[in-house]
Amino acid sequence: MLETKLRERYFGDFNGKSDVHYQEVWNIDCHDANHNKFNCESVNSVVIRTSELILEIEKELEESNEQACKVILVAHGDVLQILQTSFLRKDGSLHRSLAHLETASVRQLKLE
Repeated sequence: MLETKLRERYFGDFNGKSDVHYQEVWNIDCHDANHNKFNCESVNSVVIRTSELILEIEKELEESNEQACKVILVAHGDVLQILQTSFLRKDGSLHRSLAHLETASVRQLKLE
């Protein structure tokens, strides 16, 4: 299923440009998870939309009486690292301090 809540973080003025500019956004992220500098989507906005998706998935599984099932989320690394901060119950501003997600890597998300 294609889910727009897993879309890449919007990097505003840097969208469509080289990803070397992302570091400028990340430098501010670590101090302010609500910032929209460079017209980018805030970290906390990503936390909200991805967390909403997790809650929707849980509700669907509960309503379908699924006993044991695994859900695989596929998205860009920034979005997944931001989501992981939620599972770790950490502030979203810490997303860049988590281990880097390499392309096509698998990481288990477990609520701490």
